[in-house]
Amino acid sequence: METNSEDTVIHRQDGYDNTNPSSRQSSTNRSEINTDFIAKHVNSIVNTLADMMNCSLSKCDEAEHKRHHEFIRSPEKMYADNYLKYCFGAKYIEPEDFEYLQQILGERICVNKFLPGSIFSRYSSFKNLDNEELEKIFIDSPLMGHEYFKFVILKEAVTYLVCCNTGLPYEESDERCSQTEASVAQHKRVQEGCFPFNL
Repeated sequence: METNSEDTVIHRQDGYDNTNPSSRQSSTNRSEINTDFIAKHVNSIVNTLADMMNCSLSKCDEAEHKRHHEFIRSPEKMYADNYLKYCFGAKYIEPEDFEYLQQILGERICVNKFLPGSIFSRYSSFKNLDNEELEKIFIDSPLMGHEYFKFVILKEAVTYLVCCNTGLPYEESDERCSQTEASVAQHKRVQEGCFPFNL
């Protein structure tokens, strides 16, 4: 299909074309993860995320804490591996509902704190955070709290909602959400006609 810069189409990796109303309707019908569903589960999401954030075990067997501990071990590596990725869980949650999830979690758990010894400079952190190692990362790199929110909090929240919606175990829900994730590099190759499947 030939396109110009004004009508470029980005296809979703789950195979549903957002420019096609019937396709969008089909995608919407496949999931009940909407604003009402999110609002119904937000308290349990917040509690689950708080348990994860405050886990400081050096050897933790909780599958739900894997991203959290990977971030603590190497926040720079997690940033490098994820900052150009998007569409995590796109098969299960529509963009407008994902934005609502991001907004409501931002209001419920995010906070700006003053850097130690400063009355002007702040850093991004989270309410009820009781994990000194994680807090130190945020203090040392004041914007890293935003990255933790994007790469850990939001992905775990989407996975939690998929578990609630589908009844699938955590590991399978997380794997399915990861399968819809794409990178900017993949998108570029698609536009150049070099990628063998649609996003």
